[in-house]
Amino acid sequence: MLTKKLSRYERVIFRILGCPKRSEKQREAAAKILRWLTCAIRPLRWNEIQCLFCIDPNSGVCNPKHRRVDNCKTLCGSFVDVDDADRRLNTSLQSNPVVNLVHSTARR
Repeated sequence: MLTKKLSRYERVIFRILGCPKRSEKQREAAAKILRWLTCAIRPLRWNEIQCLFCIDPNSGVCNPKHRRVDNCKTLCGSFVDVDDADRRLNTSLQSNPVVNLVHSTARR
């Protein structure tokens, strides 16, 4: 029997999207975030990602109740890097970290 060895990224994705301890909504949210990060031409900020959940693309209606209250690291684990450099530079700023894939090779 021939078995394919999984890459590190594939193992992480299976752990994130296939974890039975996570709810279906959490798995769907993680998949949506990872799709957007994969296709984005620039790193996204957390508030931009939250907008993805608030705006219905069909009707154009924004419902702030659909905003994610958890964080990207909780949903996507080690597949994403969250950089809160702005917060370290200026403590008066509200935290709005930059979220990106952990490495450029993760895009493939």
